[in-house]
Amino acid sequence: MEVRKKLKSFNLYHLFLICILILISCITAPTVLFAQLLPGEAEAKLTNAEKFLLKNKLNDAQREISLGLKSTKDDATLSYYYAFQTRIYVHFDSVLLAKRTSDSSWIYASKTNNPAAKANALLSKGIVNNYLGNLDEVVKDVQEGLTLLSDNDKAASTKAFLFYLLYSVYSNWSQTEKMEINVLQSLKFAQLANNKNILVNAYNGLSSTYLIKYENEKKQVFLDSSLFYLKKSWETYQKTPDEVSISTFIITSINIANHYLQYSDKPLSERKREAYKYLDEAEMIAQKEKTVSDWLASI
Repeated sequence: MEVRKKLKSFNLYHLFLICILILISCITAPTVLFAQLLPGEAEAKLTNAEKFLLKNKLNDAQREISLGLKSTKDDATLSYYYAFQTRIYVHFDSVLLAKRTSDSSWIYASKTNNPAAKANALLSKGIVNNYLGNLDEVVKDVQEGLTLLSDNDKAASTKAFLFYLLYSVYSNWSQTEKMEINVLQSLKFAQLANNKNILVNAYNGLSSTYLIKYENEKKQVFLDSSLFYLKKSWETYQKTPDEVSISTFIITSINIANHYLQYSDKPLSERKREAYKYLDEAEMIAQKEKTVSDWLASI
């Protein structure tokens, strides 16, 4: 019943804004994509940390990264570890620690000739600046990162995240056309990288964009598109639950439920039945993973 009760406190647009803030920290580092640039042990630790972060097991993710930091002196590897640690600290709302590890990621990346490591460090800086509300700095970080990766066909996952971060900035500025352009780019590169977690966030971002367009223009096609992409996100989690953040799934489920309650023209009893189907599924998953109480308390 916790998810149902929480739903009553928000309208759909408010939930979408919360979604963007939380999902920035939920999207995990594209570590597997750059396995060829990192030693095998580092790849394994980062992959394990990613799996823990997707399940909101922050302490386990932190343990993996801490062990990794103690086991290497390679600059590129250290940069990836610190970039990942930044996301953990953002999850913990530890902004000073997140800033410190982001700075460390950039320092180590700067010692290399590795554009992918540098772009990943800039992504880390962008995440911290986004958290602090330094949106002009986020745009600068993202554009610099994308420039570094302009000729890198293997960096699709990082590009997807950078474009998503840029989308989030334009969302804060309510610039719907730029929101749509950047979230579509995020979707494109997420699909190219087969990164399901960024993919569902891009679907949610498209849904948010089309909902805003509907509120501004009252065109039914935008409302239909908003629900369509929410369901695409929900279905992707159902097919690949181990590759998508639980927090993402919960937010998506709440948004679908709220969509039915606020925008459907069906009888109230039918709207409630549709909404509670998604809420009950979200609560079942959250309780199974023992994340619901902490997550709900955080929003």
